[in-house]
Amino acid sequence: PILGGGLTTALSWRAIFWFLSIVGGAICISFVVLFHDTFRKERSLTYQNVLKERLEEAANGKLPQSNLEKNSSSQIVSLSFKDINPARPVALVLRRINNVTILFASGLQFAFSFLIAYTTARTLSMRYNYNALATGLVIVAFGIGSIAGSLLGGRFSDYELARLKAENGNVGYPEDGLGDGHLTTLQEETFESFRANLSKAELYTAPIDSTLASHDDPTLLRFLRARGFALSPAQKQFSDAEKWRKEHDVVNLYNTFDPVEFEAAKRFYPRWTGRRDKNGLPLYVYRLASLAPLQKELDAVPAERRYQRIIVLYELMVRFAFPLCSYLAHPSSPTPISSTTTIIDLEHVSIASMWHLRNHLAEASKLATANYPETLNTVAVVNSPPFFPTIWGWIKGWFDEGTRNKIHVLGKDPGPTLRNLINASDLPKPYGGELEWKFEDEPNLDDDAKAALSGIMPKGPVIYADGAVVKPV
Repeated sequence: PILGGGLTTALSWRAIFWFLSIVGGAICISFVVLFHDTFRKERSLTYQNVLKERLEEAANGKLPQSNLEKNSSSQIVSLSFKDINPARPVALVLRRINNVTILFASGLQFAFSFLIAYTTARTLSMRYNYNALATGLVIVAFGIGSIAGSLLGGRFSDYELARLKAENGNVGYPEDGLGDGHLTTLQEETFESFRANLSKAELYTAPIDSTLASHDDPTLLRFLRARGFALSPAQKQFSDAEKWRKEHDVVNLYNTFDPVEFEAAKRFYPRWTGRRDKNGLPLYVYRLASLAPLQKELDAVPAERRYQRIIVLYELMVRFAFPLCSYLAHPSSPTPISSTTTIIDLEHVSIASMWHLRNHLAEASKLATANYPETLNTVAVVNSPPFFPTIWGWIKGWFDEGTRNKIHVLGKDPGPTLRNLINASDLPKPYGGELEWKFEDEPNLDDDAKAALSGIMPKGPVIYADGAVVKPV
């Protein structure tokens, strides 16, 4: 306001527009020339769509395979004007009601800001005979207030978060919403209604005397949490998951799965390190480059059997790893453990290998989202290559919004951040810790886990219940 007022007073009202044109042009040229990210190749939806077409052509033999094997996707994509469709990005934004609501609210705020500036300038000049410079000085107060609100609002929010955490014993629970004392009154009432509704629908059987409930509380609460404690959507997802379990005979499949094949299947999916994070959640690692030498073996497995392998490994997680980690001492005890902390390692991964693995990864992600909801607490993506934003554009649709918000890209030096979540003694060395463990290894159990498992990690499909390993029957 002061600069604009000074230009108007010294020259004329046209001077403001000349000044803005010169500054705006200089900024635009600077961004184009100096900022490589301006071109947005890897993060552009248009670029990603064209890249998919080129990859499909290469996979079908229409492009040289050597191009596909390049780590940089720029080797196989060259955009032209015919590839650009400006309407599609707009449509993608406007199809979500929350985006429209935010845009509308932002538009109103923007309009009111200009309305205040305009009416103030008119009033001061017409009724109080202020010149442009004096008017600008008055409007500075409005600008200072807006800046202060932006800066102080976030700090106040941080202060409130710290205060509430201090009132809770300086402890934050990643398993919030599970177990005694961690549900609000409304959530507890919703949970009781959820159990009652499932019981009426014959989807749940309550415990009677020595007979256990058909589903434990952590399982029921995972479905509620996945749907924001909305009863109807949670009940529908639970019902669909139960139908899916019957269709695939999940219990019998797990109980009778061949132990040798079971152990071999672990090589293709996230593996438990045998350690836990600072909150007691099991730490899993998925190193995609380790799958490349096994690609032909993976492709040779029939699709149905590959799907069954995914099922039994998820059953191992919820029927063995979670109960074991719940049994072991952890900060949120007696709250049971029902989710994981997972490191996804993209070191030495080419865009070609990601393309080849897309179906393998998609079926596992979609299966988990629908039938094992809320089993991911934190996902740390490490050693991400330059083309990761393109990969993320392909795969983010596999996850619901809640899961997407749990995924954090840490880059090439993840150690400092990961050590905030995981003790150095429990974090594998490749990721900045002290633990001697790599993806191909068996779980390296900590002392507490060794004691609970009699010193050895059991093989094949097993269950952990009442402090002991049990073979399913």
